[in-house]
Amino acid sequence: MQPGAGDFPRLSLCATCELVSLQQSSDTDELKQPKRKTLLMSYQQLEKTFYRLAQLDHASAMLGWDQQVMMPSKGNEPRGLALAELSGIATEILQQNVLADLFSAAELTETDLQPWQQANLREMRNTWKRALAIPKELVEAEVIATNECEYAWRHYRQHNNWQDFQPLLQTVFDLVKEKAQALHSVLATEQGYINDYDALLDLFDPGTRLASVDRLFNQLKAVLPDLQQSIMEKQLSLPAPLQPSSPVARKTQLKLSRDLMSLLGFDFTAGRLDEAAHPFSGGVGESGQMRPDGVRLSRLSGSISLGLQHQRALQVFV
Repeated sequence: MQPGAGDFPRLSLCATCELVSLQQSSDTDELKQPKRKTLLMSYQQLEKTFYRLAQLDHASAMLGWDQQVMMPSKGNEPRGLALAELSGIATEILQQNVLADLFSAAELTETDLQPWQQANLREMRNTWKRALAIPKELVEAEVIATNECEYAWRHYRQHNNWQDFQPLLQTVFDLVKEKAQALHSVLATEQGYINDYDALLDLFDPGTRLASVDRLFNQLKAVLPDLQQSIMEKQLSLPAPLQPSSPVARKTQLKLSRDLMSLLGFDFTAGRLDEAAHPFSGGVGESGQMRPDGVRLSRLSGSISLGLQHQRALQVFV
């Protein structure tokens, strides 16, 4: 069952009245402690809501890992629908009207929060505002299209079949462009987006804008040609590198990877090594805490890749 409005914490009528009173007050420091305590509870309610979101993200991460290393091929379509449903539920949670009141109350008492809580509030607010800008139907459509595209890529890449793969990739591009337009139209003024691509950059590297990327690439364009030439000249002056005489056996590659992981302190009682079609990395958060304790790594080794699932990130030094 999808969560309904009654499943989420709400401000009481009394707390709502206090919020209005606080907004009208010219000196918030004179608020009585009971009122401030009530309003501070809004931050705790937001934490509980985002805790639920983190658990949904955890479930999606585990389903995604299984899809990469375990799932039979005929399971891809229903798996995509399940991942889309989880994303839809998370969007419904973020789009609940009650969150607007909770954020308003939490912001009015932000100075009472610890620095890390203030940062947490800022990130929760950013996530919430982005979720409000993107329709749930678009969120689900992107998950389904991306799932179909990625799985098809595994087959088409083996045959170098770009012609049949291109339409699937184009569908993903079109949906991502639609998402970028939605984010830009709603958040451009607040976030300083100049174009749609700024909105996408902000998802992956907060604060970065296309203008700064252009400056960086212009610098690289001026430096790299001469640097490349000097590197090539240096290589020509050195002995030729050793080349393998034959492909390295798959079993040998797996053993080497395990040995290296052990040397780096990997705890195999808390993680595992698996094969995947493509290198990947990711992770999940420990229950109740906003720190990673689940990491998935992989690397290509000849014709295979090695996928790593790990549940205690602090024991990994890679």
